[in-house]
Amino acid sequence: MTNKRGILLGLVLCITICMFGCGQSTESKSMVEQYFGKEIHIGEVVTFGAYESDGDTTNGAERIRWNVYNIEGNYLCLVAEECIERISFNVEEDEYTGSAIHKWLTEEFYSLAFTDAEKRMLGGDELVLLPHINQTNQDAKYAKSIQIRDKLTKEYATYWVMDDERNLYATDFWGNVIAEPMQKKNGVRPMIFIDVSLAPNVG
Repeated sequence: MTNKRGILLGLVLCITICMFGCGQSTESKSMVEQYFGKEIHIGEVVTFGAYESDGDTTNGAERIRWNVYNIEGNYLCLVAEECIERISFNVEEDEYTGSAIHKWLTEEFYSLAFTDAEKRMLGGDELVLLPHINQTNQDAKYAKSIQIRDKLTKEYATYWVMDDERNLYATDFWGNVIAEPMQKKNGVRPMIFIDVSLAPNVG
């Protein structure tokens, strides 16, 4: 009888340990970890949204890969790993808000690239921007390579960046600011800010 009680007690103890001690509960995981399924650190690459960017419409839109530039609590700043489109600034307007790039980012890209749930995490189309000019210097630290490529051609690409006043500049694939006419089509690497606490089934 003593042995049976001991075995029964041992089974109860094992079940209790597995119920409460095995694995990591949802409550103990950060919201970022809950959403992505793993811990995320600055410098890593995550996927979010999808956009047709390989020239083959038969295989559907490609998941967008983003470099994680910053994490503050539930908020992440993400910059597209590659240029996913080529657009000129504009041939008529000088202001960013009236430019072809602004129109593409806030209308076509925002509409096509993200689901309704992802749009809620973005907090609005005006939060889809371009990399800050100072971030080109951070590529060497955070990205796998500062030689940014074009998603479609796989060639090294020049791409647009902006400053605090939302003035646009072009950079080469090494991150050096270069003089380019506003009419030239350069690569676009969208920058977004997401709040994972607004994602479904998180929290």
